[in-house]
Amino acid sequence: MTNSSKNKGDRGEREAVEAFQTLCPDLLVWNAQRLLGAGRKEDVGDLLVIDDVAVQVKNFGPKYLSKAVYEAAEGARVQAGHARKDYALGMVIVPRARKDKVRWVAVVEQWPTSRLHDTASSAVAAIDKVVAAGIDAEYTVQVVRKGADPVILSSLPTWVRAYRHASGRHEPEAAA
Repeated sequence: MTNSSKNKGDRGEREAVEAFQTLCPDLLVWNAQRLLGAGRKEDVGDLLVIDDVAVQVKNFGPKYLSKAVYEAAEGARVQAGHARKDYALGMVIVPRARKDKVRWVAVVEQWPTSRLHDTASSAVAAIDKVVAAGIDAEYTVQVVRKGADPVILSSLPTWVRAYRHASGRHEPEAAA
């Protein structure tokens, strides 16, 4: 990996930690952070943020968006196995995301709950087109098929809501 590619990846990982700190600070482990030593034989993920979730972050340019999605989903699954974590989450940064659209796309091979969101659509052919059109921040879940293996795309907040439901770790009550 060249220095510019590594720097871009490092920036993406730092931004991903910040996204979790903003979105769900109550779920984070103490001292949530990037994990160092990526690329090890028994890699356990890029981030240490939620105790039972392996996170793989990809920050590719728009030309390689499909590759980033598939690599993030598969990499997270493999790393969750190495780390013996219950959940695998790939995160892909959306290049040049508009302000009214999602900056981070959650990509997984298995949704945290047994059922996808009501607005889920299936068999979307082109990841680039789905992401370029913009992922809705609240409800969108897309199932993209590559051969027979589905990859599920959503906004990061949508994935976090599903994770909360599956793990029983509900959002804390707002202070009165």
